[in-house]
Amino acid sequence: MDIIFILVFIIDMGVQFKTGFLYRGVIITEKARVVSRYLHYYFIFDIVLVVVLSTTLISQNYDMNFVKLIIVMKFIRMF
Repeated sequence: MDIIFILVFIIDMGVQFKTGFLYRGVIITEKARVVSRYLHYYFIFDIVLVVVLSTTLISQNYDMNFVKLIIVMKFIRMF
């Protein structure tokens, strides 16, 4: 199950590079601006999430309850 979460988050990171965003009532789809915005606002959060999940999977330390909180926050942001 953890591998599925990691794969979903990695796929979501890829999709974020191709998804436009709303700015002052206008949908921005310019690739440079979309990538810049994602790297500036959400990329760090996403990469930390993938690293933490991967580390917990490798170390078999499933007692880390804050990881579950991060997953819930990520899913809320996705929808």
